[in-house]
Amino acid sequence: MTRCLRCSEEVSRHKVKTPVSSNHSYGAWATTKAATCTAAGTQKRTCSRSGAHVETRAVAALGHNFGAWRSNGDAQVNVNGTETTRCSRCTASKTREAAGSALAPKAGQTVAIGAASYKATGAATVTYAGPANKKAASATVPATVTISGRAYKVTAIAPKAFAGNKYLKSVKIGANVKTVPASAFKGCTKLTSVSFGNGIASLGKNAFYGCKALKSVTLGTKVTAIGDGAFQNCAKLTKVTVKSTKLSKVGKNAFAGCKKLGTITLKTTKLKSVGKNAFKGTKSKMTVKVPKKKLKAYQKLCKNKGSKTVRVKK
Repeated sequence: MTRCLRCSEEVSRHKVKTPVSSNHSYGAWATTKAATCTAAGTQKRTCSRSGAHVETRAVAALGHNFGAWRSNGDAQVNVNGTETTRCSRCTASKTREAAGSALAPKAGQTVAIGAASYKATGAATVTYAGPANKKAASATVPATVTISGRAYKVTAIAPKAFAGNKYLKSVKIGANVKTVPASAFKGCTKLTSVSFGNGIASLGKNAFYGCKALKSVTLGTKVTAIGDGAFQNCAKLTKVTVKSTKLSKVGKNAFAGCKKLGTITLKTTKLKSVGKNAFKGTKSKMTVKVPKKKLKAYQKLCKNKGSKTVRVKK
């Protein structure tokens, strides 16, 4: 017998409707608006019993799906290029600097770096081509320079790199430069001092011709040759010291016209030739100091080289 849940009387005495379950039976969620990388989407589901009851929910934005970074091919010498990544779901992209992508200069290419320009001569060597500021009072030829994140040795100075510069007063030459080339400082009329790196082995023709303000010169231990006219017409030059024991040649007119030059000190035991007029127009009774064991030999070498009053002493 079925009884009423409220009063326990028989059901037959009441007009009671069969209770309907409050539980829904939902189907699968269906997409009503697809989510994108940046916008949320929506989904719904419907009760299979009532057919009218619907639930909805939001679906979070997907976010971008960026792929690998790819070069844009825009790198230059000493300038990093860029690289881009793109989303596989939409048109979004991101671009960044490609660190370390700067190109190495090609052989023969000239690149401006800081206060000077340099010409690539090899995989890791460059030549100092000239100063960026032609009116600068000082200049440095460094031992190394960084181009595109790589270190390059500065092994040479271009011929006439400073020639005719009327503003340059002092210059420092780095340790990797081997030669001061022909006419490199010719006509630098205000140049008063030069610091030579230890790598210098030779001075080219007219290297310091007409440097009227240059007062003293000290050359290092590797110098083997002083070229023709190297210091010709350096009117205020008073003293020259060559520390090298390997100097074998002093070119013609090397010190001609150096009217205040009073002392040249040579440490070399290898001197084989002194060119014509090497000492023409130098100070009267100019002294060339030489190693004791080479005194007689060098007296002969220096005789009749443009000055009758040159004294060669130990």
